[in-house]
Amino acid sequence: RALPMLEEIVKDNPGDTPACVYLQRCEDSMKTGLHIGEEESTDQPVWKPEYELGINEIDQQHQKLLTTIGQLHQAVTTGHDHERCAALIHTLESQVADHFEFEERMMQDYHYPFASDHISQHNSYQHYFFKLKHEIEARTEDPLYQGFRIKLFMADWLINHAKRDDLHM
Repeated sequence: RALPMLEEIVKDNPGDTPACVYLQRCEDSMKTGLHIGEEESTDQPVWKPEYELGINEIDQQHQKLLTTIGQLHQAVTTGHDHERCAALIHTLESQVADHFEFEERMMQDYHYPFASDHISQHNSYQHYFFKLKHEIEARTEDPLYQGFRIKLFMADWLINHAKRDDLHM
């Protein structure tokens, strides 16, 4: 069902990277019958044991972040409760700051040699989070498009960052 909508979006906005990515995924899925992962076919991002690092505090923070991102996705895409969206954005902003601060302190304590690169990724995430936050608060974009961006940027980024960069750390 998404294929014609994504084709139209990409036709009208060829520079829309997320739409291009999802169009390619959709076309690949149509050809192969496979999709990227379970989180791609559900409304809620799904936490899986394979995302765990074995550091309880970080794993719990990641799980909490993903749950809050899922709640924000739900609140934004239903588009009815703006107060709930605002509360979830505030909660997420606090959780992200606390989590990054915890990881950065840990990197410093253990003299992680790639800390500056890792912190740069955190800073980039926060920059795009604030941009998305303002777009959600302004309510100028379609709620489904914003939900798409929440999943692509916030949930997918967190999962990939945890599986690759945090695991390396």
